[in-house]
Amino acid sequence: MKRRPSDEWVLGAIVQPDEGTGSETAPDRSVNRSVDSCRRGESNIRAPNEPQVTDRLSFPFYRRMLTHRKSSSCKKYLTKNGEGIIIERKESSGQSKGNGDSVKGQMNNTVDRRAEIVRLVNDHGRVTVAELSRRFKVSPVTIRSDLAYLENKGLIHRTYGGALTRDLVAFDRSLSEKQSLHAEEKKRIGAAAAELVLDGDSIILDSGTTTMEVAKNLKGKKNLTVMTNAVNIASELAGIPGITVMLTGGTLRERSFSLVGPQAEAFLREYCFDKLFLGVDGFDLSFGLSTPNVLEARLNRAMIEAAKQTIVVADSSKFGRRSLSLIAKVDRIHKLVTDSNVPSEYVRALEDLGIEVIVV
Repeated sequence: MKRRPSDEWVLGAIVQPDEGTGSETAPDRSVNRSVDSCRRGESNIRAPNEPQVTDRLSFPFYRRMLTHRKSSSCKKYLTKNGEGIIIERKESSGQSKGNGDSVKGQMNNTVDRRAEIVRLVNDHGRVTVAELSRRFKVSPVTIRSDLAYLENKGLIHRTYGGALTRDLVAFDRSLSEKQSLHAEEKKRIGAAAAELVLDGDSIILDSGTTTMEVAKNLKGKKNLTVMTNAVNIASELAGIPGITVMLTGGTLRERSFSLVGPQAEAFLREYCFDKLFLGVDGFDLSFGLSTPNVLEARLNRAMIEAAKQTIVVADSSKFGRRSLSLIAKVDRIHKLVTDSNVPSEYVRALEDLGIEVIVV
């Protein structure tokens, strides 16, 4: 695209932290040449070994830095990986001054808001659309657009009702993806948890790959009633002598093969079960038990209310993680079955709360 004479281009130059000092090194010569090319009016500028980009958020960054030079209009940004340049085209100076200032201000507000959203997500681990809408005094539709944009750039993980940090996020992975993760640990956990089931028990099995391992080890139990919201678990147990299978009903989530929604929650309120085997995506001592999906979290809370005893089955990768939707605080559970890589501070803290920790 050729540059019109009235257009002004702004180039974001590379800034790399100096290891050991935390200071910033000046952009390399190739970037300076790009700055000069920008001033001469050349378009299609590229960073070394990087694709062309046409907006200020095309590479991950955390905060806007100082101006590159007092005499230039080029601004520096700190990128996550210290690579890439970012180019932004300002509005034509041929427009009326008032209208140009308005568009520029709107554009800067959008960029600054998105940068602040990234900072909030990384500082707090999670944010919600409602919180961000109130904070920035914009509509939820605008916030959702911001979150979709930032997820597309790889800065956050967007989930139902908000966003999570990508570093310690408990992602809403599909069932097939989960099956390959920590498979051996889940098998040991499932076998140990099934030993807690007695003949004649009535139990709830939450959806998930670890609870599926519990289900696989229930064969041979007598006079057992199993309520589940997982279609695949119901199929696994169907037709086994001595086991009566009940489904919660509700709306099917294709990613997890689980049933959720008001119908499932209402159905659970009509029963009282001996034990609940609950799988979680995040287990944090301060935040609690969590999952990426809001409807799953609501149903899990109903399961806890419908059971006399709550037993969490979770491999050690879940500890220290938070997901979007809170299920319950840690003190609502009675037992935890996990693998030997569980952090020792978690074991001590849970035992101090009177929670039995079974390590396999």
